[in-house]
Amino acid sequence: MILHQSREGFKSLDNADDGYEEAVQNWLRNNGRGFYEGSIEVRKYKGELPRPEQIICSVDDDTHRWVSYLKGPVVGYSKAEHAYFVVYVPWSAYGWVSNIIVGARYLWLGVGTNEGILVYDKKVGALKIMPVPGVSDKGYEYTSPTGAIYPSSVWGGLHVSGSALYEGDKRLTLPGYVKAKTEFEDAASCATD
Repeated sequence: MILHQSREGFKSLDNADDGYEEAVQNWLRNNGRGFYEGSIEVRKYKGELPRPEQIICSVDDDTHRWVSYLKGPVVGYSKAEHAYFVVYVPWSAYGWVSNIIVGARYLWLGVGTNEGILVYDKKVGALKIMPVPGVSDKGYEYTSPTGAIYPSSVWGGLHVSGSALYEGDKRLTLPGYVKAKTEFEDAASCATD
């Protein structure tokens, strides 16, 4: 049984798949398809992570497990509360996140626009494009026929080496307010091909 936490308390859901679909639909209703900058409303669903066979990337920090689903969302799982919540739903089923780095403050999602890399600020519960000078010249973003810009996969993949963030073999320069040593000192990551 899955319990959904809302303003009215916890609501019972029949099975994990119902919780997964409801979590994704609630996120889309609250934020909209293609949303990638601003505060998000975090709704928690009691129970284990649903659909474990569809998880393609999973990484743990001290308090959470962070996962990405094939053709689906990025989800956080609170180990203390035994509850999961949606962090990001890609603009398309083909825009799933295949690379996650868990830093001290930010969850680096391995997708971005030509302006920078998409991160989830764990401290304030918001998505933002982290400005990164000299991002990939291959382009991070997808522009729809209507002109809307959506994040796309980082071509070289993101990884951390010695407290520095890299795209492939290119060391990235971060904004001054992000102290790489602090952010990436104990970083963990996952990636799929």
